[in-house]
Amino acid sequence: MIEENAINPKSKEIILKKLNNQERIHITSGKRKQTTQKILITYLIISFGSVLTYLILHGLTWKISFIFGAIALLFIPFLSFLKRVSDISIKGEHMMVNQFNYPCKVTSMKSIKDVKTRKFMRFTWTSLSFNIDGNRQKIILLKKIRPDGSIPEVLINFLKDAA
Repeated sequence: MIEENAINPKSKEIILKKLNNQERIHITSGKRKQTTQKILITYLIISFGSVLTYLILHGLTWKISFIFGAIALLFIPFLSFLKRVSDISIKGEHMMVNQFNYPCKVTSMKSIKDVKTRKFMRFTWTSLSFNIDGNRQKIILLKKIRPDGSIPEVLINFLKDAA
């Protein structure tokens, strides 16, 4: 369970001041493209490295087409994942969502329906669902775990209540 006191009092004061002055508050750093590219490159190196290892050990056979096909099929869900990785920032009571192939979306903080965070190694994986134009959207936020231990879910819920 995530505790509400994960944001220290000094940070709360700064956040509330920015919120009242209509300044932009960045929830994610804006480096989603670099982060997802690093994940993609690592995935490709591991995938093709394993195929190369198989080829070296067993030689060229008819199975090579099957292996490349399997890697291609595993790559499709990964591309779907990359499309959903987003950056968000908040200004006043509005949330701005930036995604790869889509224009910036702006919606009210009140439209946020569900926020869930999971930790994996040094990263937090936050899924956020909200309504925009009558449609339910779901995005993913990737972020490194900060030294103070704060996570995006607590910050988003705090800003939603404050707005």
